[in-house]
Amino acid sequence: MAIAVFVACAISGGSTWRTGWTAMRLGMGTYMVPFLFVLRPALLLFGADLQQIAIASISAFMGIAALSIGISRYLLAPLSLVESGVLIIGGALFCTPILKVNMIGLVLVVIVVLKHVWVWRRLVEAKAAI
Repeated sequence: MAIAVFVACAISGGSTWRTGWTAMRLGMGTYMVPFLFVLRPALLLFGADLQQIAIASISAFMGIAALSIGISRYLLAPLSLVESGVLIIGGALFCTPILKVNMIGLVLVVIVVLKHVWVWRRLVEAKAAI
């Protein structure tokens, strides 16, 4: 990632530090993948039945997506610090192998996403009415 940042900055003339920090923030969700393999061995597809593999895969996807959205602080529009924090916590809860904790993470993520989509739709409708 660092080499790509230097190349992009050389081409665009942008700030190396600012571009580097942005690249790190956008790639933060992928840093969780090795930990997910340890916490959820079913992701490796060894010694697990299809149900365990499906639950582990969906939880990992949802967790990484929630973490990435929360860290980048953007969904359909910029997120507030509270929304971003709740998404990060919800994404982290998805990474645990305990189903009840995953459900708590799901509730947190769904609440923030539905609230954000509802507010965004109202803004779009208000702009269309003008």
